[in-house]
Amino acid sequence: MMQIISFLAGLGFFFTGLHYLSASMQPIFSGKLRSILINFTRGPFSSALTGSFLGVITQSTSAATFLCLGLLNSGALTINRALAMVAWSGSGTALLVFLVSIDIKTASFFSLGIVGLMHLLNLTKDIKAKQIAAVFLAFGLLLFGLGLIKETGHVLNTSTWAREFFIFSAESSLIGLLIGIFSALIVQSSSSVAILAVALNMAGIIHFNEAMILVFGANIGSGLSVLFFASHLEGKKKQIAIYCFLSKLLGSLVLYPLTWLEPSKLFGFFNTIHLTINASFMLSLVYLALQLSGGLVVALFQNKIILLLNYLSPESEEENLFKLHFIYPESSDNTETALILVSKEQNRLIESLVDYLEPVRVEHERVVTIQLNTRHELTLDLLNKTKLFISETTSLNKNDNNTESLFSIQSRNEDMISLVNGLYSFEQNIEATHNFQKGLASSMVESLHLILTLLNDSLITKDNDDELLVSLTSDRSDLMEKIRDSLLNDQSINLEERQMLFVSTSIFERIIWLIRRIHAARLVT
Repeated sequence: MMQIISFLAGLGFFFTGLHYLSASMQPIFSGKLRSILINFTRGPFSSALTGSFLGVITQSTSAATFLCLGLLNSGALTINRALAMVAWSGSGTALLVFLVSIDIKTASFFSLGIVGLMHLLNLTKDIKAKQIAAVFLAFGLLLFGLGLIKETGHVLNTSTWAREFFIFSAESSLIGLLIGIFSALIVQSSSSVAILAVALNMAGIIHFNEAMILVFGANIGSGLSVLFFASHLEGKKKQIAIYCFLSKLLGSLVLYPLTWLEPSKLFGFFNTIHLTINASFMLSLVYLALQLSGGLVVALFQNKIILLLNYLSPESEEENLFKLHFIYPESSDNTETALILVSKEQNRLIESLVDYLEPVRVEHERVVTIQLNTRHELTLDLLNKTKLFISETTSLNKNDNNTESLFSIQSRNEDMISLVNGLYSFEQNIEATHNFQKGLASSMVESLHLILTLLNDSLITKDNDDELLVSLTSDRSDLMEKIRDSLLNDQSINLEERQMLFVSTSIFERIIWLIRRIHAARLVT
């Protein structure tokens, strides 16, 4: 009974350690992760190395994939870089599998001993040292758990039901493959299943070939897991999940013939080059080979795979409209280039602002399929990405002669954020009135539509002599005050609607002021 409890405790220590290992490693690198990804993913080889590094940090292909999704969404990564990093992140997770193949008990005691020494010397007061201690503690718990599994594994080996289960799974490679797939789906990590397979093989519970098939199944299962959790996504985000699955599947298919070989032939190859390795180390090599082969296959056929991804998950209208079209991370090194690209990005966004008013116009000129709430959220997200890019450019070029222009274009970006917030509030207030397509409400909507159209035209033609736009956006505070006074005295409109229109006139006036500022900033920049 005690041995069964020890075995279960080993599983508990293992999964707890694995969870905290990933959680404790990420804070060490998270602060610098964005700059690392921008600076070290400029080519296929560097993207592969960075993806492997990301796998080391997260110890999970699933976690690495969703981290890449977030970075792609924030504009820190392009789609091609994200795909390369996802494909190679699995090779980084192999590190832990290799570490497990060494003397587990000694390694766990050593790791836990370092934690105890750090606390004894009172070194954990420093935040960085505390984070490092957390990594050693998690690693120590993980290895300690595996040690318990190995030491008490003979309990399963002598158990009748366990023996029958493993005999059943050994009857067919397909059964072993399915066990590996479902195990990876449950624990959300192929490396975790691979580590368990190594530990069970070391304990003599399963044979080498059975453990190898489990590793293959776990590799496919981790790809399926990513695909399952990304099923609600669309466009480029879903493409990354499909790409991750394909790298796992193709890597497994390419190397699956290895499972047909007798273990003696695999070990014999290393004997011919005078290398003696044990079964656990061989399983670690198989796991690494799976990750590398998957990355190589998708890299070799990347163009065809991208065509397939575009067919399976085409870019949505929202994704195309609200992604960064001109700005790319490397351009932050040069202020002149950055200024041009930011200006182009802002001007492109201004062109779409008239669509805020389409739902409340009398005659619809354009078919707008994107809901206003979604449009507003994505517009703000794009402007915030632009804001972040300008800040990064400014911090990288503090002594540049164009610093004043950077401050000016940042101010223009802030005005645009205020403008889209104003347009959103204006549309909501106008739509809430009873007859928003008549009278004052309709007049304000059509006036704003004309002014926004003129603003966009001025940006396209780059004509500095925009007399009509300047005239329409000039100060009309006296006129607006008269309109508000007449609203207060108009008893033909109910009180609630008068309040809505009153607020709308104030928002309208602020929008006009912001448009005037944005147009003036264009002339300056």
